[in-house]
Amino acid sequence: MLPFRVTSVITFRYAKKGTYVQAYHSITLSLAGLRKWHSNGVTVKDNQPFFLLSARGTEIEFDYDHQRETWGIMLDTDHWRRSKAPGMLEIRLAGKWTQLPMLTQLDQAHVPHWQQEMTLMRELFMDPLPLNSIRLELGVMGILRHVLEQHAGTTVKNTPARQLKVLLDCPDSRLRPMHELAGQTGYSAEHIRELFRAEFGISPSQYRTQRRLAEAMDCIAHTRLSVKEITYRLGFKHVSHFSSENNAAEDLKTFSEAKYLSLQGQTGNFTKNPVRVGGW
Repeated sequence: MLPFRVTSVITFRYAKKGTYVQAYHSITLSLAGLRKWHSNGVTVKDNQPFFLLSARGTEIEFDYDHQRETWGIMLDTDHWRRSKAPGMLEIRLAGKWTQLPMLTQLDQAHVPHWQQEMTLMRELFMDPLPLNSIRLELGVMGILRHVLEQHAGTTVKNTPARQLKVLLDCPDSRLRPMHELAGQTGYSAEHIRELFRAEFGISPSQYRTQRRLAEAMDCIAHTRLSVKEITYRLGFKHVSHFSSENNAAEDLKTFSEAKYLSLQGQTGNFTKNPVRVGGW
């Protein structure tokens, strides 16, 4: 999660034209009255609504008329900075700096929703009770989530680490040893492990374990397979082998028993040793 503190939530509803260097990190929602906006190599000349992520030290030129409606959220964080790339901002996630477009245009149909969100966040900021502060932070994260989803995949490069991730995501690779998968990327197992950890924050083995556990939980939720059958389908000969990977088997056992008790209470005839069913 991105650590930050909201220092102000304000709205601007008056005409103004000028150039300034920003003294704070901010999220801006521009809804109406825009004649021109320019910053870091990006220019907007129409009145299309947009979100703007900007960092301290960014120079901004703007021109709004009397119909202006602009909202601003000021943030205090060490995980947000200017980028040398035109039109980009850098945020630090999992210890690594990642570029994100400063500008995200909004569909007119979504404007009422974000107006309501900004109004609510302003009220929460003015009444800083502990629960309101949490709700305010969640509101900011909602904006960042929207921005990330709008730009998902636009800056992704086909790196060796991502090539390995694609291989690990393939069901046919469950039983293949890691050094064999590494060979398909053109790197040694040790080298690709370092590249993978640098890009994703975990090792390839840890990632594969997470994938297997997620698939196992999904299988328990939607089939009547036992834990033993599930671990076998995931490529393990014994439950104990799966147990050695982050206590995954114990998580499966707990989740499986909880589902069993739930279904037993609903149907009264759910068997503790379910029969094998097709599909995965």
